[in-house]
Amino acid sequence: LVDGIRVSFPSGWGLARASNTQPVLVLRFEADSPRNLEQIREEFEEVVNPLL
Repeated sequence: LVDGIRVSFPSGWGLARASNTQPVLVLRFEADSPRNLEQIREEFEEVVNPLL
């Protein structure tokens, strides 16, 4: 991946990258369950939000 960062978790992954069309940061997540998806999202936001 050239334009962002992807983090793998045992239950899924999270991706952060700059949008190609807007001046925004895009976050995408995938997990094996809704609960794990929420956990991955929360972990990403804990790191990303203080940087914004």
